[in-house]
Amino acid sequence: MPKTRVYLDIPLDPDAVLNLPAAPARHVTRVLRLRAGMALVLFNGQGGEFDAEIIEIRGQTVSVRIGRHREPDRESPLTLRLVQGISRTERMDWVIQKAVELGVSRIEPVFTVRSVVQLNTERAARRLQHWRAIAIHACEQCGRNRIPEITSPLPLTKWIASRCERRGQPFLESPVLAGCEPGGNPLKDSLIREPAACGEKPYARENDDLPILRAANPSFDNRQQSAARTKENNRRNPQRAAPPQLTNASLPGSLLLLQPGAKKRFADIRHTEGPITLLVGPEGGLTPEETECAMAIGFIPVSLGPRTLRTETAAIAGLTAIDLCWGDF
Repeated sequence: MPKTRVYLDIPLDPDAVLNLPAAPARHVTRVLRLRAGMALVLFNGQGGEFDAEIIEIRGQTVSVRIGRHREPDRESPLTLRLVQGISRTERMDWVIQKAVELGVSRIEPVFTVRSVVQLNTERAARRLQHWRAIAIHACEQCGRNRIPEITSPLPLTKWIASRCERRGQPFLESPVLAGCEPGGNPLKDSLIREPAACGEKPYARENDDLPILRAANPSFDNRQQSAARTKENNRRNPQRAAPPQLTNASLPGSLLLLQPGAKKRFADIRHTEGPITLLVGPEGGLTPEETECAMAIGFIPVSLGPRTLRTETAAIAGLTAIDLCWGDF
């Protein structure tokens, strides 16, 4: 029978005796019903794990003696990142749990136009803490000794903008983002508002939001006029409306976008080195404009077959396919 694994966010040293913090102590005694003399495994997310033994249980205090240190290799050989469109609570929880079990090194939740869940700053902070707890419990279950990073939720276009900035192109003035919606107004339909400043709506979509956009972005009117000129120029010269063709080779690693109906399958992708980033939309998927923006910075659309999958199924199936093609499956 496998030993119980317990995560402790404290330094661990062989031969030390310590009292478990309140939450792990309750779990050990009330849920697992372990007794004095029983063995368990401790880890702190820094790599490696420690054998340990319960030496005393007195009330709510659980004392353990730490034994030898071991470094089993249970991490994926891949640097695997999941950019997941935020979905409903139980679905998002399930994705995070299973993604950790499958070896991801980082999970980056993003808001999209079709995200049903909308979080203000306070709720986003609580949800992030909840997701990190799920990741810790998943590591306890699956044997991993390093806790994957889960980043703070942010809008997808802001996530894309960070990659544009790495290429020396400022957000909103980048031709990559300006070309994401041929024939449309990219600023009005794609501009992100900070949830903290604008309640719980992560996106600005209608004309009645323009005063808020102007308040949050002093140069908004100038940018809107510039976008209108771009739209007119694109109408006169359709070739200019297409997003810039940025090849995946120009960015480190592989960028994969799950998209129903895509021509490529995972087996068609050539991955040589570097991290693998998988982008998955929420319920309803990404909009065509979001898909174009992702493709403009190098994401390659890939399909999981002709069937329509739920977002949580798609994420786990995509990670499994990556592990099967290039990982340790």
